[in-house]
Amino acid sequence: MLAKLKRLPNLFLYYINVYNQMERSIVTITEPEAYPMTSQNRQPASRFCFVCGRENANGLQMNFFSDQHKVWAEFTPQDHHQSWPGIVHGGILSTVLDETIGRVAFLYDKWVQTGKLELKFRKPAPLGEALWVEAELIRDAGRAMEMKGLIKLKRTNEVLVEASGLFIRIPEQEKQKLLASLGEEFSDWENWFAQTRQSVTQSSLL
Repeated sequence: MLAKLKRLPNLFLYYINVYNQMERSIVTITEPEAYPMTSQNRQPASRFCFVCGRENANGLQMNFFSDQHKVWAEFTPQDHHQSWPGIVHGGILSTVLDETIGRVAFLYDKWVQTGKLELKFRKPAPLGEALWVEAELIRDAGRAMEMKGLIKLKRTNEVLVEASGLFIRIPEQEKQKLLASLGEEFSDWENWFAQTRQSVTQSSLL
C-alpha cells in the first residue's frame, strides 16, 4: 500500500505531461515571418489606451497588424514589466492578449467588450526578448464572439501563453456614443473600417 502511495506523485506528473502534450497538438503554430508589419496592414491606435496609445508615456505603445482573419503584434517587455526578476508579469501578458484578441472583432466590423477571458501560462515569458502575439476568431454567435490568442517567444516559436475568451458585442447605440467620444481619433478608425469593408467585399467577389 505504501509503495502505491509513493507512486502517486509520479503518476500525477505523468498525466499532467500527457495532458499538456495533447493541448500542444491543437495549438496552431505560425511563422511570424509570414505576417508582415507594414503601414498597409496596421490597425489604428488610440491616443491614451494603455496598450496601443500613441501618447501614453506609461503604456506599451504597441502596433497591431491584421489580414482578413488574424491580428498580430510584437512586444519586447522591459524591466519595468517584470514580476519575478527576469520574468514578465502575468498581468501584462493578460492585458496584451485581451487587447489583441478583442481587435479581431474589428475584422468583422464589430466592436466588443470582454465578457470572459481564460489563460493558460505554459512557460515564463522572459524580459528583453521579442514576444509574438496573435489572435483569431473561433465562432461568431452574433451577440457574442468566441476568440483565441497566444503569445510565443519569437526567437524559438515556443508557445508561452494561450488564451480564449467570450467577447460581447457592443450595442449600436452604445457604439455610436463610444465613437463620438473618440473625437478626432474617429476619422482614423472610420477610414480603416471603410478600407476593410472594401477589401472584404472584393474578396467575396473572387
